Amino acid sequence: MKKLAMIAALAALSACNQKQAEPAPAPSEAATTAALTMADRAGTYTYDDGKGESGTSVMTTDGNYTDTSTDGKSVETGTWKVDDAGKICFDPKGDDPKQPSRCYAMGEPDADGNMTATGDDGAVVKVRKTA
Repeated sequence: MKKLAMIAALAALSACNQKQAEPAPAPSEAATTAALTMADRAGTYTYDDGKGESGTSVMTTDGNYTDTSTDGKSVETGTWKVDDAGKICFDPKGDDPKQPSRCYAMGEPDADGNMTATGDDGAVVKVRKTA
């Protein structure tokens, strides 16, 4: 019995002397952005590529989207997803080589809710979630 008490006391003492675990580092902006899901990203957005193309993009939680130009004409429809890196990827309907699949890394919103989306091809689009 004394042996058992001694072992328990030594175990308790050694547990007290163990080094405290380092606190986990705060997640990086990239990790936080990557953790966002389709449900987080679904909604209605305005976009402007700064080169004359602007409009509204409606992204639904079931993975469909419709882009409509500012003059109200449908520009593009297709499917979208959030990839493993947290990028939003669009796959236009059909096989038109003028409308290839593309992915965008989304920046964090500024105080006014504006974000910068940067395409894999380097294209920069100003985006704002409106609904």
